[in-house]
Amino acid sequence: MTMPGKRLGLVAARKAAGLSQERLAEQLDVDRSTVQRWEAGQSTPQPWLRPMLAAALDFSHAKLAEAVGRSTLLG
Repeated sequence: MTMPGKRLGLVAARKAAGLSQERLAEQLDVDRSTVQRWEAGQSTPQPWLRPMLAAALDFSHAKLAEAVGRSTLLG
């Protein structure tokens, strides 16, 4: 069952990049549970982490905004 707000695009991008939640968390110097909350739609990456997250996923900033929810990134 899919949780409301689950960010399937973010999950797919991480998997396409060959990264586990733990490996992505290590690259960004955050806890794995942080990545888990981003993917579940329970929180949003902090502004200073977005460029590194985009690079890790080989995303443009616009594509990252789409994956995590444009409205949450523009605030």
